[in-house]
Amino acid sequence: MEQACVKSSQHRLDDWLIILKEHHILKSLGEEREAFERSLELPTIPEMIFDQNSLSICFCQPNNEQICKIEFNALDALKLVDPKNITIEVPFAKDWRDSRITNQEDILPHKPYDWTFTTPYTGTLSGPWSISPTSEGLDMEYLRRKDPIRFFVNTTLYEDELGDNGVSILNIKFRAMSSGFFLLQRFFLRIDGGLIRVYDTRLQWRQNDSYLIRDIRRMESSSWREDMVGISLEIADQLCDTVIEHYTEKLVPPYVNSP
Repeated sequence: MEQACVKSSQHRLDDWLIILKEHHILKSLGEEREAFERSLELPTIPEMIFDQNSLSICFCQPNNEQICKIEFNALDALKLVDPKNITIEVPFAKDWRDSRITNQEDILPHKPYDWTFTTPYTGTLSGPWSISPTSEGLDMEYLRRKDPIRFFVNTTLYEDELGDNGVSILNIKFRAMSSGFFLLQRFFLRIDGGLIRVYDTRLQWRQNDSYLIRDIRRMESSSWREDMVGISLEIADQLCDTVIEHYTEKLVPPYVNSP
């Protein structure tokens, strides 16, 4: 891995250290690509993978020693893509999917897999977090505030244009203010002539909170409409009329007693 070329930046906010790492797209050939593919059960992977992009939110001691963290990265997200089942089928999908697999000589016979690269990924937890369901939702009034932004992230983990038939993308946006921070990880799928799908993971921390709120909402459209053509990631959730799953969790660092 070309670790020396990875761009890294960080921001400290009270007990939290936010670390962003960014690098170029994973090469289509070579040892790095082969190692990445061996780590997955999928017969093919997205066209554009930023394998070294990651965002980590670390709970730290004053000397920056990490106690626990939640990280978002492409490899762990793709490990949760279904390697055996197809969840969506539309007229163009079989021919396009088979053509991609045919280019990989070691994949015989052809296997079904989720060619949309839909992932239920909500972040990679490490360390002794306490996790529990909660009825406390996101503080929408806080999120609407216009506090000055001290640290901002907009980074992509992977993207595929589905043979020019739509788009599948996993993106992270993050902002830190003096009053707290907020993260949105969005998996966005648009299959032209098929549907829109949005899987959102949101993290919220407000100053003086002793925990993170993690809100998971998975949605899709029940049908296709012409105004969905070319719809972007930023507003795709507005066209999803079916909530598949929604739940909220409280993530508490180890030394804090949950109220």
